[in-house]
Amino acid sequence: MTKVGVIGSYNADLTAKAAHIPKPGETILGGGFSVNNGGKGSNQAVAAKKAGAELLFAAKLGQDAFGEKALSLYRSLGIDTSFIILSEKEATGAALIMVDENTAENCILVASGSNLSFTEEDAEKIRPLICECDYLLFQLEITPEINFSLMAYAHEQGKKVILNPAPASDIPEEIFHKLYLITPNEHEAAALTGVAISDMASAKKAAEVLLQKGVQNVIITLGSEGALLLTEEECIMLPAIPVKAVDTTGAGDAYNGALLAALAEGKSLSEAAEYAAYAAAISVTKPGAAEASPFKEEILSFIESRF
Repeated sequence: MTKVGVIGSYNADLTAKAAHIPKPGETILGGGFSVNNGGKGSNQAVAAKKAGAELLFAAKLGQDAFGEKALSLYRSLGIDTSFIILSEKEATGAALIMVDENTAENCILVASGSNLSFTEEDAEKIRPLICECDYLLFQLEITPEINFSLMAYAHEQGKKVILNPAPASDIPEEIFHKLYLITPNEHEAAALTGVAISDMASAKKAAEVLLQKGVQNVIITLGSEGALLLTEEECIMLPAIPVKAVDTTGAGDAYNGALLAALAEGKSLSEAAEYAAYAAAISVTKPGAAEASPFKEEILSFIESRF
């Protein structure tokens, strides 16, 4: 199997629920509290590993309890931690999440910590990972200049660079030419292209803009509407897999991780996108993000049950 790499973030998700989200200056007594593993890079690496990928993962953690929690997760799944960097100064990234129990609305404050402390010295430590992998998956939650320089390096080395452009951020125009695949959701695609997306037709227009910018292949995910795959040769509309959703947190990460694993197995882009849709569908039937991403056996069993 082809070896793949993920370079990205880890955040500890600290979630508290209450009858309503407090207003400025207000203190209220809440209900449930949990600390879970999060961060787009970490979630996608976990999802890829659980989906069967031979995986290398690079991230930067603080030397604290949250960093140890992350390392414990990776060791439990057999993820190689050789490229995990420990910060001497910054704390592990954390997301403070408040959830309204009645409406399910939330507000989130992310303290990026070590995720935004990548240095050129760190990049030097990560480059050997890139040289070992055929596919590299990136997001936009770590130090931008280092992140983009690693994408450029991967492209120079002849690797296939995949970018999940989340959260929506500015991307240097020259980076688009270095991407084998970009996987925005409809909001991120709209931010990157200026095309308002409301259906498959408008998603296709946005995807065409991304191809014009130099990206080789585009997958725009549209939640319950499915996904659109556009290449120079084909345009495929992939339906969503209908399930009863419990928690959509991390569905995009489950999708991207499973997509990476499927490509590593030699599946075509359309086959990999279909496989990823099944993985994302399973993930929304469970609470959590990294915890909800399915193992390969679950995905295959779910696919078999649909036919």
